[in-house]
Amino acid sequence: MAVELIDIVENWGRGIDPNLILVKYESGVSADSEEGERIRDLVESRFDVFQTESGSESLNVFGYRRIECGGLNEVERSQLIDTLREHRLVESVTQNHRIELSVVPDDPQYKFEWGLEAIDAPEGWKFETDSREVIVAVVDTGIDYRHPDLAANLWTNPGEIAGNGIDDDGNGFVDDVHGYDFGDDDGDIMDTYGHGTHVSGIIGAVGNNGVGISGVSWRADIMGVKVMNSRGAIYFDALVEGIAYAVEMGALVINVSLGGGWYDASLKQIIDFAESQGVVVVVSAGNDYRSIDAVPKYPASFLNENILAVGASDSSDRVARFSNYGSRSVDLFAPGRHVLSLVPGAGYRYCSGTSMAAPFVSGAIALAYADLLEEGGSVREVVEAVIGATRPVSSLKGWSRSNGVLNLGKLLRKRCISACSEKEYFSSSSFEPVVEVTIPYSGEWKIGYSFVSAPGTGGNGQAEFKVGERRIGTVFGVPIVPRRYGWGPRLMQGSKRVQLYVEEGAICSIDARSFGGANCVDLARIDLAAVGSESVRIETPDFPRECVSYTYWNTQPWYWVPYYDGVWQNIAYLFHVSPEPGRWLFEIEADACVENDGEISLLVSAGERGISKEIVGLGELAGKVAFRDCIEIETTEQTAFVKVVLSSIEDIEINSFRSCLRKAAFVPVVANRLCSFVRPGISEKVCAVSIPERGDWLVDLNLAAVSYGGGAVSAELWVGGGVMETIEARRFPPVYYWSGMSLLQVQKRVDVSTRGSEDCVLKIRSTRNPVRVNLARMILSEGEVSNAF
Repeated sequence: MAVELIDIVENWGRGIDPNLILVKYESGVSADSEEGERIRDLVESRFDVFQTESGSESLNVFGYRRIECGGLNEVERSQLIDTLREHRLVESVTQNHRIELSVVPDDPQYKFEWGLEAIDAPEGWKFETDSREVIVAVVDTGIDYRHPDLAANLWTNPGEIAGNGIDDDGNGFVDDVHGYDFGDDDGDIMDTYGHGTHVSGIIGAVGNNGVGISGVSWRADIMGVKVMNSRGAIYFDALVEGIAYAVEMGALVINVSLGGGWYDASLKQIIDFAESQGVVVVVSAGNDYRSIDAVPKYPASFLNENILAVGASDSSDRVARFSNYGSRSVDLFAPGRHVLSLVPGAGYRYCSGTSMAAPFVSGAIALAYADLLEEGGSVREVVEAVIGATRPVSSLKGWSRSNGVLNLGKLLRKRCISACSEKEYFSSSSFEPVVEVTIPYSGEWKIGYSFVSAPGTGGNGQAEFKVGERRIGTVFGVPIVPRRYGWGPRLMQGSKRVQLYVEEGAICSIDARSFGGANCVDLARIDLAAVGSESVRIETPDFPRECVSYTYWNTQPWYWVPYYDGVWQNIAYLFHVSPEPGRWLFEIEADACVENDGEISLLVSAGERGISKEIVGLGELAGKVAFRDCIEIETTEQTAFVKVVLSSIEDIEINSFRSCLRKAAFVPVVANRLCSFVRPGISEKVCAVSIPERGDWLVDLNLAAVSYGGGAVSAELWVGGGVMETIEARRFPPVYYWSGMSLLQVQKRVDVSTRGSEDCVLKIRSTRNPVRVNLARMILSEGEVSNAF
């Protein structure tokens, strides 16, 4: 029997019960009067319906009736409604509309939390309000762990006893009951500044407890990691130690509403460590109101896949006037202006900043994390899901990768659901469910059914595809082999695809029954996919990144323009910095002129930030400057930069003033044979090449080796500390263990993805006889990465 593949689109009324219609007769006509009975007889004679009384005696007297019409399709139901409405004794016909429940907490100050409405939190709370299985670490100024609206949602170290001055769990930190203070090296995370408590309240102030406000997550597990010392200062060493502690103690989400403008190798290394452990790090983009594509902010500007950089939006869905931005560096926006949250001492306060935007995202990830991991998500897929679930906003287009604002409702909705039967057979002559799945929320769904059943003991059978009580498809058995008298084993095989509006809670099922014996369940699967719920597509590549000019008029010369004598100038300048050390290419273009053919001065400097600077362009020109150059800079400790300054006493007219940053092309590395012979019984390295940094790479392998006298010979390609590929040698006759020839001949290209610098090694192993290595060569080159704007 051919597999049936049919697409059906049915637009059932949204938000109504298709099985029931409510009818109200004209005044003076009761439901059980003679006129009412005539209407009932007319309807029941023309349509397959059943009319019943209302449960209320008063409603019956007033002429209300219920018409059960579950057996009608949409067209028939519409005809029934029209027939009733045209009857002279019918006052009204009402479809049974569904009443939506609004899920909002009872916290008295919730009405002032505009940010929760902006991220569509009430819609998300229909699916999840509890994230206690996901530890969220707040790396900040501490937390007021006595706050009545937060204390119940604090993480507690199960291995530590409070206040005994002993490191009970042996993790190296004494009395780290709710976290640890790395600013002053003790177990007291009490917040005396207020910033960390405010951030924590946005993530997880206790919701629906009748007190104060609600966090994004009503029930959370928040770990306090204090990095501010008693003098009110925060240093990179405390930040690094705090993040390491959070990862080691099991945090899956880390909120870092902190940052600085200088690259720090130790901070980068600990973010790499968090990524390797599958931890998402949510960071604030910074409050400088500038593009961090051009001038980075850390840790927001690190290129790690587990980083989510968050900018701040206001109540009008615009970029807050202080927030940093960047079409390649900032991932999304969240509410960050005039946000109400907690402060130490059981208080509440409005604050603004990207520090307030990041915790909205951290709380959302905590609520969604379990489902994302259930679906086999990696840390990269978690990040992409958050970005993809944003609400597009036209005023934010070009300001971030997603062009939108966090949307909790979209993030928490299950997009695709699959269910497979665990039953091995069915034998009942009555229909029984083989597999079923519940619709999680009302909407348009694509539903796919697949069913295959072979007879176990020669029985025939039948299966039905259903949505609720409505049958949308049937599968019958067909003979596996022709039979003279029409009986024998029958195979049931069928599938169907439909698209229709389905109410929340409806059950999609495959029901089956058997006649005369047991039938095996070889395949019974239902796939659901929400229609119109595709994620926002993020197609912008990380590079190149463009920096346009920053222009200041009538400004005193900056310190890097030393050859002016103090006369105030008109100045246009450009400052562009790479996000990380490495080999970078800056394409510079400056096209400008001045009035009255006055002089215009150009200064171009480049180098490793804070370490070296070189003047690469300098001159005083009459009337006009047209400068184009491509500057390659390689750095090891700090980021690379270029600085371009135009200056003149006259007014400057800018035609073009820009810098474009891209990764410098990698020069392929060729590695040749390291040895000519491999001894038997050991695995020996015959070729090796070092991969310099994380990314996608291509390794071209060329290997020719031979062993005489029998035995097994194989080659292994190692990347980092693991075997990526194994190649067995071909054996030629005679193939006895003690004779014959084994030949290794390899010429292939291998795709390699790394998370950092790693060694790529080719090894050969022989079980019995030496191996002669005639050729061993590896060529390392970059993988295919798009560099287009």
